[in-house]
Amino acid sequence: MARRTLAMLFAIVFLTALIFLLMRAVLGDPVVLMLGRDADPDTIARLRQDLGFDRPPYVQYLDWLGRLLGGDWGRSFRTSEPVFRAILARLPVTLELTALSLLLAVGLALALGILAAVRSHTKVDLGIALLTGLGIAMPNFWIAILLIFLFSLQLRLLPSSGTVPFTEDPVGNLTRMALPAVTLSAAYFSNLARLTRTKMLEALESDYVRTARAKGISETRVLWVHALRNSLLPVLSVLGISISRLFGGAVVTETVFALPGIGILLVDSILGRDFPVVQGVIIVVTVGVFVTNFLVELAYGIVDPRVRLQ
Repeated sequence: MARRTLAMLFAIVFLTALIFLLMRAVLGDPVVLMLGRDADPDTIARLRQDLGFDRPPYVQYLDWLGRLLGGDWGRSFRTSEPVFRAILARLPVTLELTALSLLLAVGLALALGILAAVRSHTKVDLGIALLTGLGIAMPNFWIAILLIFLFSLQLRLLPSSGTVPFTEDPVGNLTRMALPAVTLSAAYFSNLARLTRTKMLEALESDYVRTARAKGISETRVLWVHALRNSLLPVLSVLGISISRLFGGAVVTETVFALPGIGILLVDSILGRDFPVVQGVIIVVTVGVFVTNFLVELAYGIVDPRVRLQ
């Protein structure tokens, strides 16, 4: 546990350095971004010296990392709003969207994957295969357009954009998050469902399941205790990777449904070359992915005690 925690912290520090250097390489000189390319060269040089951008990159990085850990993430070039406050104001929307999508994807994947394995080579199995195939084949933005056309424009059941805080209006919040959550979960639930079906079929045809059936253990216990538990480890591995992709997919989904999360904040900041905000959002997403994968690794030990011993 301690070794993995240290490895995760080391990786986060390494990635912050990489992000710091890449931001300067891709977006260019921060002082030029602040003043514009037509600014007086003497003014640019003077401000660069005042802000410390004339120092060696490693000194700038250590200074930036120290301020980052102290809660000073800088200010937006466009709005002058503190970066940390801007991210914090939009983070709940992205976290809620990601959590709802994850719950939906995992729930549907396990249910349909197990059902397809139990009813393998039947019409039920074929129908689930078609459904998951569509989920994988169609891009997120296309699914979003179809859902908006059907449920918002034709049936008028669900709103197509915006959100309200859950604490103010729980029903309104969930109805506005329903279509984005379904959109974001589509591809991930399809991949997980197919993997669950494959691993469940392997488990159901294994020797230990045949032995359990020969001992007279009920089919329900064989399915949920013996077969499912041994099928979950590879599913958890893919789930860890899928969570990092969920954050990336949230950027597209928030843009289509006009959700005020950090996805839209990132897109607007990239278009406006708002250097501090882009840097801050990438740091938050990177740390979030690392922490989530760390928690998934801990879950391995709960599902299979042999992993914890190793």
